[in-house]
Amino acid sequence: MIGLLAAMGLLSLVLSWRPWKAAATNDQLVLMPEHHSARRGTLEVVLTPRDFRLLEFLKSRQGKVVTKDELYDAGWGRDFMPNSRALDQHMINLRKKLDPDKSRAPVIETVRGVGYRLL
Repeated sequence: MIGLLAAMGLLSLVLSWRPWKAAATNDQLVLMPEHHSARRGTLEVVLTPRDFRLLEFLKSRQGKVVTKDELYDAGWGRDFMPNSRALDQHMINLRKKLDPDKSRAPVIETVRGVGYRLL
């Protein structure tokens, strides 16, 4: 009897774990350069050239903190004199595009005083 209860408990744990694992992989950010867009789960987002460059740079350093200066260079070029809110506004817009109804886990994390990180 105890063995049956233990097996049922293990089965319920496995069944409850699998949907979470599937949701995490289906919600992954995928860049599609041929369409100049990104896909996150079932949501496909058309991106501006600058948005795409910023996401592409973040994706190339996924999980690592990227400074604002590095992002300005990637998005605007080295000769650009950054406006203090231009990059922040682009990140806000990217977050809205990648999760318009705020139903998913965040994909872009703000690292206060430094820059951003793609999760």
